[in-house]
Amino acid sequence: MSALQDRLRELKARLPIDRTRLGEECAGQAVLFGEIGEFVSELKRDARTAKDFLDLERSRVRKGIRENPGGAGISKLTESALEDAVITHDDYRKALTAYTEAQYLADCANVLITAAEERKSMIKDAVTLYVHEWYSTKDDLAPQKVDLNKVTEDRINDLRRSSAAQREQESQGEENTGVGTNE
Repeated sequence: MSALQDRLRELKARLPIDRTRLGEECAGQAVLFGEIGEFVSELKRDARTAKDFLDLERSRVRKGIRENPGGAGISKLTESALEDAVITHDDYRKALTAYTEAQYLADCANVLITAAEERKSMIKDAVTLYVHEWYSTKDDLAPQKVDLNKVTEDRINDLRRSSAAQREQESQGEENTGVGTNE
């Protein structure tokens, strides 16, 4: 399953957003999400197939032990002894290991698809911040020169409060001069 792990790593490496190329990132998001979606589907299918094989192997081993309990070292066949013999059988252990690995990769794929969905949201936020900075005429971002990698929730809230206060002052000034009213 090394090739699958390599593919998982390769797709994960494509998730970071280059903020200097937001146009390309936006355009490529759907393609990347499609590739990740197909890969996730493959891994989930592999996990279901491995589970089916594990169940089949369990049944096959149980049947073999029931037919020849002595071959499995069982002197008296009980459900407990049968179960112990099944879970220690080499063929069953191999199938269990394959299923565990396939399920792990499917779980990693679920995380990858969630990250790709979050990436879409982050691209949208980065574009919004970029546009806001680019077209800002009130200089509400200019004095601090925002570094998009250092944007925090507190910083965003501070900017919102400052912009709201500035708009409030401007609207009060317009009311006092009669600008924008039908007087």
